[in-house]
Amino acid sequence: MQLDRLEPMNGCGILGALKCVAGMPGLLPMIHGPVSCSSGHRLAMLYAGVEPLLPTTCIEQAQVVMGANERLETALQRAWDAYHPELTLAILTCATAMTGEDAAAPLAEYVRRTGKRALLLDGSALAGDEVDAFP
Repeated sequence: MQLDRLEPMNGCGILGALKCVAGMPGLLPMIHGPVSCSSGHRLAMLYAGVEPLLPTTCIEQAQVVMGANERLETALQRAWDAYHPELTLAILTCATAMTGEDAAAPLAEYVRRTGKRALLLDGSALAGDEVDAFP
């Protein structure tokens, strides 16, 4: 009898993105979503032998319904104040990708204010898995 695997063998796009950028000097990845999407993926940074700096917007149910851009703006400012990254990579989660909110707007304001670069990546399972997020 042959058993087919029901569980996924790959993680979500967040993991692929973090594997790709872990250890890049001057780059700070940030998870735009619930804290649980950030905490488990800190291991990708540890496996790469780098400090697991992985700020998150820590959104909750209210932000999924009412909007999470304010949380993103706050997290971007706090990350800037603490780390002054050359490049910030904001990674969407399933929760933030499904809202359809324009997460690029706070990033554009961040770039204008700091003069540094920022990118937005859809790391949600809606966009693909860990392999799809690996450029």
